[in-house]
Amino acid sequence: MDIYLAHIYDKHIKAALVLSLAAEANSLFESVGQGQLSPDAFVDFVMKHTRDFGIGDHSYYFGRSEPVAREIAESQPDKSFVFTSTTLRLMEQVGVALKREESLLLVGETGTGKTCSIQELAKLQGKKLHVFNMNQNTDSADLLGGFKPVDIKFLLKPTYEYFLGLFKKAFKSHKNQKFLDLMQKCYEENQIKEFIQCLSHGLTSLKAKKGLDPEGTKQLETMIQDLQRRAQKLESGGGFIFQFIEGTLIKSLQCGDWVLLDEINLASDSVLNKLSTIIEGHHILLNERADIVETKRHPDFRIFMCMNPPYTSAGKKQLPASLRVKLTELYVPELELEIDLWPIVDRNAPSTMFSESQKRQILEFYLLARSLVMNHNKRGNIGLRNLSRALKMM
Repeated sequence: MDIYLAHIYDKHIKAALVLSLAAEANSLFESVGQGQLSPDAFVDFVMKHTRDFGIGDHSYYFGRSEPVAREIAESQPDKSFVFTSTTLRLMEQVGVALKREESLLLVGETGTGKTCSIQELAKLQGKKLHVFNMNQNTDSADLLGGFKPVDIKFLLKPTYEYFLGLFKKAFKSHKNQKFLDLMQKCYEENQIKEFIQCLSHGLTSLKAKKGLDPEGTKQLETMIQDLQRRAQKLESGGGFIFQFIEGTLIKSLQCGDWVLLDEINLASDSVLNKLSTIIEGHHILLNERADIVETKRHPDFRIFMCMNPPYTSAGKKQLPASLRVKLTELYVPELELEIDLWPIVDRNAPSTMFSESQKRQILEFYLLARSLVMNHNKRGNIGLRNLSRALKMM
């Protein structure tokens, strides 16, 4: 059902398709001598039925998705987040897609919980989530990276840290404290020439040390030679120092973080084409960095994209087919049922200030206001986001 129907936004068309699939399924059951299921039960399960879920100290699950191990995260799940039946169905779909290493596109109106649901899943799984709000001015360099002028310390730091790692393994620090202090002073004061002299002296001592991995000293020597070339260029008036700075998307791809690109259909075609080449495959080559060695994709890396429907939002476009076919598209409906909205009001309206009857009145007022707006504009401008913000201000 999810494969064929999860992206459909019109609930009437979706219900009709569910009934059609139910009829086909019942015909198959009848041919093999099994009992038939009620077509209305199919519709209810796909579009209304809540899902079982469990969140423990070490794992969690939603519906048919397999249990996922939890890791200790810096930010804990939001206690004000309410698992409604609509949210649980979405969590189940997302959980199954994540297990199959699929990239996701969540389509829905403003304030339906697209971003919040992914943020909650990231907290449950202990993943770091980077959120980008896309727009027409977003450049591919903002995501992938590019060459930028850098401070000299940016060039010195990798070599300095690599040298200290080798040196402290080979020699005792307290016996070479004066040398290490001098080197640190040269580094902090950007004394490039003196810093390179210290590196060269240390490299000579490392080469003379027996039992040390020669590959480590060879790598250090290459790094020192590169620093010397750059220092000579600076001394001869070679201009600014430029270095390729990796963007958050590339860093996340390497270390296994999650990335969420909100309002993705506002991005320019050039950015969308770049993303289309990145979301698939286990390795990528960055043309911007003139890569000759592939960047390996971390198995835990996941990318999510969110957008408002192009058919109901002015100025919004549909994603190009080359990108859309690579994504698992899920439509996120608005919360309209009182059974879904009541837990949100009950959880977020302070019980010290409001009785249950007063909370019911708040919900009735919200439903009435939303109905009036929809009847006037033919499209709701009041949604879950307005309700949540109003409750937090009380």
